[in-house]
Amino acid sequence: MSIKLTNFEEMIDSREMLESKSPKVISWFLVLLTIIFMIALIWSWKAQIDIVIKSSGVVRPNEKISKIINKATGSVSQVYAKQGQQVEAGDRLFSIQTGTLKKDKEKLNNEYEKIGKYLSSLEKLYSTIQSGNQTVIQTYADKTLMENDNPVENKIKLDISKTIKDQVEIDRSIGDKRLLLKSLNYGKNYLDASLAEFERFENFMLKNAQSLLSESQMQQDYKRAIFSNDEINAATIMEKIKSLKIQMETSRSEFRYTVQTELEEALEQKKNLDKQKSESYVQLQGSIDDLNKQRSELNSQLIAINTSLDKYTAIAPISGVINMLNEIGEGQLIQEGLQVMDIVPINNTIYTVQITMNHQDIGRIHEGDAVRFHFAAYPREEYGSVLGEIKSIGSDALINAHNGTSYYIVEASLEKIALRNALGQESTIKSGMQMEAHIITEQKSALQWVLEKTDFWSK
Repeated sequence: MSIKLTNFEEMIDSREMLESKSPKVISWFLVLLTIIFMIALIWSWKAQIDIVIKSSGVVRPNEKISKIINKATGSVSQVYAKQGQQVEAGDRLFSIQTGTLKKDKEKLNNEYEKIGKYLSSLEKLYSTIQSGNQTVIQTYADKTLMENDNPVENKIKLDISKTIKDQVEIDRSIGDKRLLLKSLNYGKNYLDASLAEFERFENFMLKNAQSLLSESQMQQDYKRAIFSNDEINAATIMEKIKSLKIQMETSRSEFRYTVQTELEEALEQKKNLDKQKSESYVQLQGSIDDLNKQRSELNSQLIAINTSLDKYTAIAPISGVINMLNEIGEGQLIQEGLQVMDIVPINNTIYTVQITMNHQDIGRIHEGDAVRFHFAAYPREEYGSVLGEIKSIGSDALINAHNGTSYYIVEASLEKIALRNALGQESTIKSGMQMEAHIITEQKSALQWVLEKTDFWSK
């Protein structure tokens, strides 16, 4: 076989191939592919995937169903509840005829309310005396005086009312005198224009202003006398100026002394009134103590009657829906101990979810773990899911009587009981509904999850 040799200059196509470059489209494609890969890598590292344990569950009331049992033998007086009716805790369900107990209770109640009403007024008067609110004290004293015809108690209230009125006047007078002194000290009227002391201060200031005007005129006369070298006249005018200043100062001092004396007298009157009020206060306290004693005795009698009446009226201990077990009607004789009805709780704050967990998964969950519930009655695609939280985990396994398998009961809370679909229609979770519970045990990044699935990452 012969070998053909070719000169390098003759290899035109091969040289062009070596010197040629790859197209720009391919370069940009590789760059874009690299960017997409990096974004996907970052997203897969940041994105979190919930690792869940799936199990079935059922909605249950968080409280036990309340059994309503008749406590007294007798004829039914009235039935207040019926099958399927929703009741609130404290509502009456049915009552038994009570004979004269209700009349006795009504009589005691009237007396109790009568004493309580009067006692309430006196106690309010007592507390307002302590607070020092004179207007309120007087109002309550006058009000309770009109509501009662007891001469002894009325005398106490009359004394209190008179003392209060006097105190109001003396307090007002003290306040006015103090403002008058303040006005005198600062040369500005701080009093209300409607007060007599306002006019009193204005008159004083007017006289003082007139004196100051006279002094100013004398000062001008004095300057003119000095300018004209009339020393005798200047000396006479200066004596008048000094005399006027002494007169003004004397007038101010006398006015201040008079107001100060009036203030001290008013303060002394206030002390005497405070003493009178204290004496009336002691009498008032004695009256309150007597009424409290009477009311306490009436209350003991009412408690005894109410204890008896409690047996004749069935009261709902919890809120819920009535489930009649034995129909009863007015006039029907029923025996003590008869279970008349049940109350099934429906309040959304008392729902719980009972989740059945097999023994293989029980060790992977903990109290406080988040749970996502999917209800069979409300498709996930339309209504979504409801969040909850593990509240308690059964301490011992239970055995299924049908197949012999063991399981644990886990209780979880519901974040809400109302679900809405895409159309805005609302549906409510009800007791007994079945659901699938997804208990979130941990969260992993999407990248870690993929690597674990492909055995590139060990747990």
